[in-house]
Amino acid sequence: MPEPASASDILVTVNGARLSRQEAELEMKFRMASITKPPPPDALPQLQRQLQKRVVEQFVARSLLLQEADRQKLQASDKEVEDAFASIRARLPPGQTLEDVIKNSPLGEARMREDIIAGIRINKLIEPMVTNGTAVSDAEVKEFFENIRHARHILVKADRTDDAKVRAEKKKKAEELRGKLADGADFAEIAKQSSDCPSRQKGGDLGVFPKGRMDPIFEKAAFGLKTNEISQVVETQFGYHIIQVLDLNQEKGEIPTEQQVRKNLQTKKQAGILDTFLAKLKSGATIQYSQTLASDMGPGGTPPAIGLPKSMPLPPSGELK
Repeated sequence: MPEPASASDILVTVNGARLSRQEAELEMKFRMASITKPPPPDALPQLQRQLQKRVVEQFVARSLLLQEADRQKLQASDKEVEDAFASIRARLPPGQTLEDVIKNSPLGEARMREDIIAGIRINKLIEPMVTNGTAVSDAEVKEFFENIRHARHILVKADRTDDAKVRAEKKKKAEELRGKLADGADFAEIAKQSSDCPSRQKGGDLGVFPKGRMDPIFEKAAFGLKTNEISQVVETQFGYHIIQVLDLNQEKGEIPTEQQVRKNLQTKKQAGILDTFLAKLKSGATIQYSQTLASDMGPGGTPPAIGLPKSMPLPPSGELK
């Protein structure tokens, strides 16, 4: 651990728990080492700022959760710690040992053990909350699939500066393209030849998208079509579209399986419960940021609600299913 820091080197305090600049830089160094593709030099300062903010956010969440674990007298037994180390060993690639990981880590063995103990204690705190009331119903899974579409389109782009005559000409072009499709022309080929959207390279394919992602007018038209049906010309702020809804194909990996959807929805519910719990802890906490950080940490100097800090290892028996 770094030497005790002066007040000017403290990035944040949470009910007295302090994160120094040196500690944050050590954590950032550890995370930067895990980036397989280094960013270009001109992007490095922004990445470092984002990383520092994330480290601070996670320190706040970790501190609040551990302080609540202290209040509830939740501890990690020696067996739980050793089981967690065994789980880490089992997940290492062939030829790599835990000793190698510790040797190459800037954090060291003591910090790794500290993080494991913290993870076990936090799991004991939050697991009862996230295992109750997070079951996903068949209706919720059905609703997910009803609210996604796979579509492709052809766009005749129109600019806001176009006068009425130009817009009429562009709409006429879109109508003519739509007529070719009605006569049996291949949608993908027409898109490649005539669409003004970058998706033309994929035959106009926009992939799978949920409600709320596309332009509202485009979305209404797309969700009103049957599979393989071709729309009339649809005018949006981008111009004139011809839309076709395609099959949702699980075999090609275009959409998640029902099991994946169920798991993702449950994870979302668990994250919501944890965020609400963290918000409650924050509301009763004294959190103070350094002057350089205060403006970056959200309204009132409080970071946005986040889930369980990803850097904290979880014991094998406490993994959230």
